[in-house]
Amino acid sequence: MHGHGAGDDLLKQVANRLKNCVRRTDTVSRLGGDEFAILLTDFDRPAFAGEVAEKIAHRLSEPFLLNEVEVNISTSVGISIFPDDGHDAGTLLLHADTAMYHAKALGRGRTQFFAQEMNQRTAERHALEQDLKAAIAKGQLSLYFQPQLETNSAEMIGAEVLLRWHHPQQGLVSPARFIPIAEESGHLMVSLGNWVLENVCKQARVWLDAGYSIPRLSVNVSAVQFRDDQFLQQLESLLHNCHLRPHILQLELTESIIMSEVEGATDRVRTLKDMGVCIAIDDFGTGYSSLSYLKDLPVDELKIDQSFVHNIQSDRDSAAIVEAVIRMGESLKLRVIAEGVENGESFAFLAQNGCEGLQGYHFSKPIPAAAFERQYLINF
Repeated sequence: MHGHGAGDDLLKQVANRLKNCVRRTDTVSRLGGDEFAILLTDFDRPAFAGEVAEKIAHRLSEPFLLNEVEVNISTSVGISIFPDDGHDAGTLLLHADTAMYHAKALGRGRTQFFAQEMNQRTAERHALEQDLKAAIAKGQLSLYFQPQLETNSAEMIGAEVLLRWHHPQQGLVSPARFIPIAEESGHLMVSLGNWVLENVCKQARVWLDAGYSIPRLSVNVSAVQFRDDQFLQQLESLLHNCHLRPHILQLELTESIIMSEVEGATDRVRTLKDMGVCIAIDDFGTGYSSLSYLKDLPVDELKIDQSFVHNIQSDRDSAAIVEAVIRMGESLKLRVIAEGVENGESFAFLAQNGCEGLQGYHFSKPIPAAAFERQYLINF
């Protein structure tokens, strides 16, 4: 966002803050990229390392000034201790690195001490990543479809497309397990995302050739895929090669994707809209507090995050947020879909408050393409 020079300046400022967090007898070094390592010596209680890590996290959470613009960052810290976690520098670094990635997996901004079970989880994670790479070539991936219904008429107005992985030994692997692994890899997430888009377009073409009318098909796009240089060109080629009208496809982007690089994201969203592709903001309400971007983006739909929908009956704050999003959608003339509708009480609340569309287990679980065709397309 600010150029390589600003990135170098940030690294220097981080290094200075780190040095100010430790004693003169300690060592601060940069391993590469955005990773630093600190060697603490001569302390008599393990809690000391945690206290230093807490001090570092607090210090790095304060704004940095880059090109006269304030920038905020977060840090994840992994800690290994001699001799419990290793007897040589290489092992200690490896285990600290493992702990750091575990801290990131817990949500960033965390500190994590190394534990032996992390080694096992790291090995399992690596094995799963290798299996996932092979899954694309071996035909283990499939698409499931979950209908979105108009609240008052119960007619289908769209469907979300969801990726499923049928592992030969482990069976159906939850996306909550394999998507974070793919995102961490980067290239793997791009490959998965491209596979999904390609096969959604092919499936849509098959249904159209069979004489079916099909609803709007919503596909989740990850931050890694959205920022890929080839993303827009590949999507345009897919739509052209499958002879699809672009409005059949809707891309679901989270608030964090759009806000993480506002200027570049805005340009891409506008390009997608110019192509005729629909845009939805997924998990709405869980991201950034600034909503000013909505009025500047050609967005078609807001999806209320299921965490709010699940707690409508028990949490007044969740209910208030749901109502506010619905009113906001009405004011901005945006379609509002509530996901995660699992019971009649949630359905009644959303209907009473004028939510336009609903999606969830109360109506249908995600189902394979053949079942979706039998249950929904025949009468659509």
